[in-house]
Amino acid sequence: MQAYNLVRLPPLGSTDAAVLNASGDPSTWPERSLGDELQPKPFIGDSSLVAQSLVFSVGALFAIAMGIIAALYWTNRREEEYLDDDLLADGAPDSQGLSSYTDESGIYWRQHPEGYVDWWDAQGGQWVPYEE
Repeated sequence: MQAYNLVRLPPLGSTDAAVLNASGDPSTWPERSLGDELQPKPFIGDSSLVAQSLVFSVGALFAIAMGIIAALYWTNRREEEYLDDDLLADGAPDSQGLSSYTDESGIYWRQHPEGYVDWWDAQGGQWVPYEE
């Protein structure tokens, strides 16, 4: 496999008009390196401070964006953990130490010491007070 680097260099020295016209617009020609005589043109600004500021700004914006993404991921993950804490290993809801039972239709119930009763809403993932 071979690769070729094709660069059209401007003509050297004095050339006739036919060669100059065939070479295209002189403003699109690459510059010839003249060694130490060539003064480099800065890409951004005239000082390295401008370039350093640009690199710092881009880095800071990237760090802030990554922090926001990590915070959103962490928040969503914590909500899922809270929802999973309500279910025991066998799939039954945690009655939090209260007496509980399951009726013939599969609904979980728990009774508070004060006498009121809650039922487990499986879709909502929460205990709902029973109202007659």
